[in-house]
Amino acid sequence: IHIMRLNMIAILVILFTSCNAQNNISADLPGYKIEVDVKGLSNENIFIANYIGDKMYYTDTAMVDSKGHAIFEDTVALEKGKYAFVFPNFNFLYFLVDEQHFSVKTDTLDYYQNAEAKDSPNNSLYFDYFRFLADLNKEKSALLKEKNDVNTSASRLSEITDALAEIDKKVKAKLKKEHESNKGTFYATVIGMIRPIDVPDAPEDAQGNIIDSTFRYNYYKKHYFDNVDFKEPAIYRTPEFHAKLDEYFNRVIPQVPDSMPAIIDRFVPNIDYDPHLKSFALRFLAANFKRSKYMGMETGFVHVVSKYFDKEDMADIDPERIQEAIDEAKDMKHTLLGKIAPDIKLHDPTITKFQTLHELKAPYTLLYIWSPTCSHCLEENPDVVDFYNKYHPQGIEVFSICADQELEDWKKYLQSHPDFAKMINLADSPGHRTKFRNLYNSRTTPVVLLLDENKKILTKRLNVKQVGEFLDALLKK
Repeated sequence: IHIMRLNMIAILVILFTSCNAQNNISADLPGYKIEVDVKGLSNENIFIANYIGDKMYYTDTAMVDSKGHAIFEDTVALEKGKYAFVFPNFNFLYFLVDEQHFSVKTDTLDYYQNAEAKDSPNNSLYFDYFRFLADLNKEKSALLKEKNDVNTSASRLSEITDALAEIDKKVKAKLKKEHESNKGTFYATVIGMIRPIDVPDAPEDAQGNIIDSTFRYNYYKKHYFDNVDFKEPAIYRTPEFHAKLDEYFNRVIPQVPDSMPAIIDRFVPNIDYDPHLKSFALRFLAANFKRSKYMGMETGFVHVVSKYFDKEDMADIDPERIQEAIDEAKDMKHTLLGKIAPDIKLHDPTITKFQTLHELKAPYTLLYIWSPTCSHCLEENPDVVDFYNKYHPQGIEVFSICADQELEDWKKYLQSHPDFAKMINLADSPGHRTKFRNLYNSRTTPVVLLLDENKKILTKRLNVKQVGEFLDALLKK
């Protein structure tokens, strides 16, 4: 009896060990292997693509056999992040890569409703969430269709509004539950980035009056990144993180140039620990501020590049590109909004008379850097003449500078355009070379700046007509 009991225990131990080994085998295998079965698809190429920010890049390709089966595999593991299966006609099925060996089944009738994952808890959860959204979206679409029907009664419209609000509540509740009950998974990390911030009501006094009307906004701004897991460096390989940055830096915080350096400095410690995450976030910030539609926001670009771009500590960027950005920031910092424009001394077309910017006495000065070989400049030049004719009687000057080093085309233009030639027109030449091209970052032309009487820069990145509108508002004060 004792021998039989010992044998049974040994058998149970062997079975338990074998089971554990089977469950953990994928964790020990090298590289990745993703098997896909697609009902309704055969003898077609399919792809997987990965995200970096909001951009997708093809990662691998596989051929679906006659039974709808395909295998993606390699000896090198995939980077953790968000991916997509790309099926014919650009049908996508998004999935997450944390586990490296798993399988997915789906159907061409509805890729998301029929998606099932095996050996990938992250994707089992992710596909369930997609199905949840799909069911609610059907309900929401039906309500919106009814709402837009002109024959829908007022009472029914009220019911529809309440029903739509209830759907939003369900989505928020689902996101909260999924995020909090799956902590520690990459799925929860992704869900956290789309989970809304719960903003409390503003405090009220004894009479029920709101004490601070900005409370909810300030709370939202302060807690905006609460649900972002910055300890997970792979967040930069998801579009959700890109969207989070875009929303915060373009719509949540006020677009005030002078406040950008402090806001950037508070944010950077979140991403400074990982070279890939840091590189992505800093590139986003630099590009975002450089192309901002708001005047003066290049202050953010100069601050990010000057303080944080480092050829030794940034991954995924060519050192030459880093140096180009550093050089551009050095040039750009001289003409930031609110700074005094650098003084320059240039000569007229005869190269006999010189004019210094800071010696020019005028309540306002339009500084205009252009090239006779620049088509955009030639389109802008008539507006410069109109500006001069309108404002020069009030003592306002135009300080026009040729950006070219060869001056023959410039001289010919002035000769053929006497209205333009009557303004202050200056240039430098090999015998009188200056640094104005660097000081005024005139890599592209035209450059249009409005200066006050102390030569402080009042406007940037506006065309001449817009500068005129800005000046009209100033003159009315």
